[in-house]
Amino acid sequence: MPAHRSKTMALLRVVHHEINLALWAILAASVIYFAAFVAPKLPDIRATAERIRLQQIAAENRMYCTRWGMGPQAAMHDRCLIDLQEFRTRIENRVTENVW
Repeated sequence: MPAHRSKTMALLRVVHHEINLALWAILAASVIYFAAFVAPKLPDIRATAERIRLQQIAAENRMYCTRWGMGPQAAMHDRCLIDLQEFRTRIENRVTENVW
C-alpha cells in the first residue's frame, strides 16, 4: 500500500507542477497581450467614452430645455443650456470634493 501511495503522490506533484506552470504561462501571456494590444488603446477608449458622455449630457440638456418650454426656437434656449451646464458642473464639483 505505501508504494501505491507514493506513486499517487508523485503523480499529484507532477500534475500540480504542470498546472502551476500552465497558469503562470497564461498570466505572462495575458500581461504581454495587455501591454501590447490593450494599453496603447486606453487613451482612445477613454476619449471615446468621454465624447459619448458629453453627447448624452447635451441631449439631456436639450430635452430639459424643451420640456420647460425653451426649445431650439425659444429666445432663452441658449441661456437654458448654459444654466444647465453650470448646474451640472457645480454638482460634479461637489461630488468630487466629497469623494476626496
